[in-house]
Amino acid sequence: MIQKIARITVPFLLLATLIGCKKEEKEQNKLVGSWSKIKMEVKTTTTDWQIVNEPCQLDNVEEYKGDGNYAIYVGTVQCSPGESGIYGTWKQVANNTKIIYTYSGVSGEYESNIEELTASRLVTTHATGNLAGEQYRETYQKQ
Repeated sequence: MIQKIARITVPFLLLATLIGCKKEEKEQNKLVGSWSKIKMEVKTTTTDWQIVNEPCQLDNVEEYKGDGNYAIYVGTVQCSPGESGIYGTWKQVANNTKIIYTYSGVSGEYESNIEELTASRLVTTHATGNLAGEQYRETYQKQ
């Protein structure tokens, strides 16, 4: 009797464990979700980090979808009249220390470094490539 119960129960337990593990793997990427920028900083080769918050960027929402799609939804305060959203793709590389973006209608890939990523906070940096060596650091809060 015990063997019969074990033959029926063990496969169900194994299946439940496998399903649970797959679910955990999908939920582990803390980047997936919607983020609001709360601070923007800039530094050059001759200056340290300085806050350069722009209200038109602080009300945007950036969304990282689990399928690799990416969007910036423009808030009510626009940097340029008639500004619309930006769409593209994202992927994490280099042991999840970098994000590679592509943008619809723009050629090439763009890279940001992940300085911090928790369930509620994201800090990224990226270089502009100009001669002054400008770098931007952006801090986000998860919505």
